Amino acid sequence: MEGLAELVLFVLSIAIAVYILVGYLRGSSELVSIRNVALGGFILFQSLSAAIWLRRDGHVSTYNLLTPGETGLKFFGASVVFLVIALVVYQRGWLARPLARLVPKPNVVPTPTAMWFTGIVLTLSAAVLRFALLIPYVNILGEIMGTAVAGCAAGIAGWFIGRNLLNPVVLACAGALIVANLGIALTGEYGRRSLITIGFGVMFGMYYSRLRYLRPSHTVTLLLIAAIPVLLFTAAYTSIRGQNRRADFGTFVRAIVSAGDVSKGLTDVDGQGTGGVSLWLMEFFGPNGVQEPQQFRAFRYFVVYPVPRAMFPYKPEPLSLDIPRLANLEGVTQGSLTIGPGIIGHSFADGGWHVLIFYAAFGGFIIRFGDEMIRRSPHAPFVVLPCGSMLGEFMGLARGETSAMLFLAVFGTVTCYVYVASIGKVLQWIGYAHEGDPNVADMGDSLFDEDWDDEDDPYPLEDEYTRLDDD
Repeated sequence: MEGLAELVLFVLSIAIAVYILVGYLRGSSELVSIRNVALGGFILFQSLSAAIWLRRDGHVSTYNLLTPGETGLKFFGASVVFLVIALVVYQRGWLARPLARLVPKPNVVPTPTAMWFTGIVLTLSAAVLRFALLIPYVNILGEIMGTAVAGCAAGIAGWFIGRNLLNPVVLACAGALIVANLGIALTGEYGRRSLITIGFGVMFGMYYSRLRYLRPSHTVTLLLIAAIPVLLFTAAYTSIRGQNRRADFGTFVRAIVSAGDVSKGLTDVDGQGTGGVSLWLMEFFGPNGVQEPQQFRAFRYFVVYPVPRAMFPYKPEPLSLDIPRLANLEGVTQGSLTIGPGIIGHSFADGGWHVLIFYAAFGGFIIRFGDEMIRRSPHAPFVVLPCGSMLGEFMGLARGETSAMLFLAVFGTVTCYVYVASIGKVLQWIGYAHEGDPNVADMGDSLFDEDWDDEDDPYPLEDEYTRLDDD
């Protein structure tokens, strides 16, 4: 039974990837979207992670399972239910579509000069928000917004790279913008989500500026090429991050150069063992488990996340912080280590199947709302790039602490969207942008922008083209 559980979880991981690719090739969904980033996170941190954990007999380690085969099949069933509900809610767009229509769109057509200016302003703003905002409590929210703003600036760099793949001047300027925002986002951080936010932000900008309109074979090839430096840097960063907790960016770079081991980092494909933790939580909580679930614990923590604990002494503790105590991990000080429960583990620790259904539907709604904003203005950089400014958090939703990551994703995206829209208004006032519909605008023929050959562009910007169904 254990071998069957491994097999079906591996098959599920492949099926999710095929679902993404087939949807793109059929023209029914985007290749690069918030949804697909979140699905990639589910593969890494849940289905594939659990399969590898069972394969390696992880259930005989710290997180012991009484019935690994049975629990693995239950995990598979829960994953299928979760994915089906989330994708149905996403596809139908219930509530997300009408709400997205109510959000004002910045009808700004920026010139390339204005785009470069915006990228520089966002980079400086990110530095101020993350390092110079010293107001207690407010500085925590400022750091979140700063990361999102840095991700958006990286997206602007990607926007120019996508439109100017063979222009060395553009590539150099865009590279400088990327490195600056990577340094801002990583300084003082330990996790990899900020790194993913910057790397995916670049790819997001590349895709929506031009790669989206190329032949699928060209699009996939170019995205894979763009993913290589992201993957290699992430692998090197993974291999040394435990030795440089909360260090500055310069320290990270020196450590990577001197001790970075890409091959070691690339072997970390088990999603930090999150799938195994989810399996353990499914046995630990519930009618036959050791402890009764705390109903909707993650959702309640999401609602009160921004409230300082000093102002709310009854603020619930996150599950990820409580797992070391529940698992009796040795040599760990309570409150000093967080363990990713995985979204399936979250659901069963928070009540079981009814909570799983609610979390799936809520996640489908949130993610569709973000993609719906992009779907309505796929050619508008001041809409698209802010919506893709926190992809590291969206990828981490499946790992957990989901409540914290969802708040970071939503708050960062919303504040970045408002800030970029405000910059757009300022650009209009000073004459570097004009009001109009970016979906029918030609933003070429200016600073660092090469001319396009329309014959090679099967989806010209004048077309009201979208890969998402309106049904």
